[in-house]
Amino acid sequence: MGTPTGVTVHTVRNTRRGSDYYGDCEMCGKECSEHFVAAKRHVWVRDNGQHILDHGSGGTYGHLDCLTKRFGDLVSQETLERDGRAFLIPEAVFDDLQSKTRTLREACL
Repeated sequence: MGTPTGVTVHTVRNTRRGSDYYGDCEMCGKECSEHFVAAKRHVWVRDNGQHILDHGSGGTYGHLDCLTKRFGDLVSQETLERDGRAFLIPEAVFDDLQSKTRTLREACL
């Protein structure tokens, strides 16, 4: 798979289904006309320099606004390129995530 970078990202995708299928929003408990799912994923780097995402957590289902309030910046899966089953993270996005991770670690020291 590659080497872990220590960087994580929350991705989001539209399920194209609502509360009739998934139930209420896991964050606010209200009905959703359209559910989104956010998943925490770890970033890995391949030998060829590509940054890829692991399969991530099972995800949290709810309104896009609720998920954004809970997890912060979300990366839309629809905008990511794929290499087979792996999602690729553009270098600029990885650099931004790495910078934010470094800043959070320094704040905890």
